[in-house]
Amino acid sequence: MFHPKVDGLWLRAIGGFSPVTVTHTWPHGFDSATWEMDPRFHHPSLRANAPVTIYDGGVPIGFGRLQEPGENGEMVVNGLWQQTRHSPCLTAAGGFTTTPNSAIDGAISRGDVTFTRPASISSTGWITTANGELTLEQLLDGYTAEAGMRWGVDNYGRVEVKADPTAPMWHVPHAVAGRGLQPAEDEFYTHITGRFITSYGTSGPVYDVRTVGSDDAADYFGRRGVQVELEDLGVITAAKAISIITGIFLRSGARMGWSEGLDLTYGQIVTPGGVPAPLNQVQAGQMVRLAGVVDGSRAYTLGMSQDVVLGRSTYTDGSDRISLSIVDQAPRNLADVLKVAVE
Repeated sequence: MFHPKVDGLWLRAIGGFSPVTVTHTWPHGFDSATWEMDPRFHHPSLRANAPVTIYDGGVPIGFGRLQEPGENGEMVVNGLWQQTRHSPCLTAAGGFTTTPNSAIDGAISRGDVTFTRPASISSTGWITTANGELTLEQLLDGYTAEAGMRWGVDNYGRVEVKADPTAPMWHVPHAVAGRGLQPAEDEFYTHITGRFITSYGTSGPVYDVRTVGSDDAADYFGRRGVQVELEDLGVITAAKAISIITGIFLRSGARMGWSEGLDLTYGQIVTPGGVPAPLNQVQAGQMVRLAGVVDGSRAYTLGMSQDVVLGRSTYTDGSDRISLSIVDQAPRNLADVLKVAVE
């Protein structure tokens, strides 16, 4: 069972609450938790920014901060990774930096973020110049994109950077796999063009572009390009731009995204040995093998199974159903499409 601890107190000691719904994402890790309580009930620990730990039995599965309780009794916890959205890239002494270790440690020292950094992320400056408005989220997104990895805050509240898994932890049998899971052509690209600033002239910034892609995928699917803007990084070299674009390209490769996710019940996702998976242990960032599904998302890879990395998992305590999305899932509703368009 999921047991929240709020401001150092077990929630069950504070008052009654509905089953807890927990969402993990990859990248980022624990994303949110929600539950409901009697809206007429008030307690000093149930306040905005109160620290929250969600436990599954005695094991932590997420650290976060409580939002201001809703008038309808809804409680929402934001994962610690979300604190990076508004934290500037400053050292502990207050100077601008693009070195991940220094930026993280500076944010920790100021109290901007409350996760820990037990291991080095990178002690090298990611870029030499920038406009000074880089946030910690943007720095970590950019650094990991170039490195072909992803970042997040793990279930113990520690920031981490790692590659996607390469071995499946769970299997989805033939009778289940592929329900609603289709390649999304509008999320597909074979080449990425990056536009970046090379210098500043009398009339403003001087731009250049570089393109990275797969000719094999273009021959197989037809060429499709997309442009990414790197101007927020300030002045960078062509070599640095190519490195960043290549990292973005290699994280997903020249393949289609996914148009829908998977909504599975107990027994429809299993261990490699065929034992039904405990749904509360299936989380974003894990790899799942879809048996009997032809992989048509990449060029020249028509195997009879498809390995996918989970990009989002949402589970309500005690439920026999779990909602899963795949990394690189394409937006399919207006709100999601608009969100992607403005980012």
